[in-house]
Amino acid sequence: MTAYKCYATGADFNPWKHAVACTAKFAGVAVNFPPDFAPSEASDAAYARNCDPLKRLPALQTEDGYIAESGAILRYIARLGEKNNAGLYGWTPLEMAQVDQWIDFGNGELGVDCKK
Repeated sequence: MTAYKCYATGADFNPWKHAVACTAKFAGVAVNFPPDFAPSEASDAAYARNCDPLKRLPALQTEDGYIAESGAILRYIARLGEKNNAGLYGWTPLEMAQVDQWIDFGNGELGVDCKK
């Protein structure tokens, strides 16, 4: 099983980090959060070039490259879960769109409140 690395701040309550961890657990996908990753590392040029040009977190390192933005990471992990028949991303185009709808809602509406 491939283990992915997710770079995120180590804050006790980081809603995006927890969303990635929960989705990975339900999908049966191994995701590790490097404990020695410091937010200052996100300011490095290599991070910006490889992960996110705006230097935001979280970012997921895969075998093929990096994915930034929590919504994109959640969708990627949910799709990987389909290999395990997790069904997290839905089975029909309508169900998949509804999952997208809730991911967008969570990132837009709930994410804003979690930052306060």
